[in-house]
Amino acid sequence: MSQTSSRQFSILQLIVVVTVSALGLIAMTQSSPFLFAVFVTVTLVSFLSALSFAIFYPAARRAYWIGFCLWGLGYVTLSGLIETDNAMDSPLLTNQLLTWTYSKVVRPVPLDPALNPVVPAAGGGFGPYVEFQPWRELFMGAGQLLWGWLFAAIGGWLAVVCYRRSLAIRGCGQES
Repeated sequence: MSQTSSRQFSILQLIVVVTVSALGLIAMTQSSPFLFAVFVTVTLVSFLSALSFAIFYPAARRAYWIGFCLWGLGYVTLSGLIETDNAMDSPLLTNQLLTWTYSKVVRPVPLDPALNPVVPAAGGGFGPYVEFQPWRELFMGAGQLLWGWLFAAIGGWLAVVCYRRSLAIRGCGQES
């Protein structure tokens, strides 16, 4: 098998990118706790697998998985630690971008008072129709996991670039 350059993607890599992106976007837009749980599980298993790859794979491949783990797990951990009541107050730009995206993608749903007769209206009283923002937490959580995947891929790519550069500086032409 020939090794691909750092600018080429294999078909398997493209399939993984499309699958993870589709699963994450579906978890964000469908507001289903089940789909969110599936996406969280896939992410957890993938990051734990990446940790195993970082330990047991040889040289350049190990560099990719180390970068993947450090950046991906680092971002997901950091985004979980910096939680505020209002995402627009968050120091993470990704939270603010997700909040803005949520306001553009998810529209408030008017609730029927016949089905929900004692639901407080937005103004504090009880009105005939109130607007309900469906599953904001699921949208934000899935969005943060998608950002984690993106940062993980960038971290992996950057680690390989650094590894290859260090080989060139040391004068080593071989990668194992």
